[in-house]
Amino acid sequence: FFTGNIDDIALDDPTRDRWINIDAGFQRDPALTPAAFQTRAFPFRIDGVRGQSLMFTNMSVQRSFGAGGSRTWQLRVDAQNLFNRQQWQGPNLNPTSTLFGQVTTVAANQMRFFTVGARMTF
Repeated sequence: FFTGNIDDIALDDPTRDRWINIDAGFQRDPALTPAAFQTRAFPFRIDGVRGQSLMFTNMSVQRSFGAGGSRTWQLRVDAQNLFNRQQWQGPNLNPTSTLFGQVTTVAANQMRFFTVGARMTF
């Protein structure tokens, strides 16, 4: 429960079940929330600021081998989304919802891809 003192707000690491501090003075009673036509209706900040950062890891590895004379073999492996990470959507920002402050949906579910290639030069 928010007492009005900013130091009372717990600054824990966000989880999908509690991404923002839902006890920080939000009006949770649907009968007391501002109407949609009022200018200070929640959220009044830039949309998407509270979302998860984009963190996909891509990697390429290549190796060249001599094959005698001026000939060489080159092997290459490319990986996209190496750790198979999902991109979650922002938290539910409706204070009257039972899911308020929770991240429940995936915004981008990119699959992990590997590409293998070989090249010979002569």
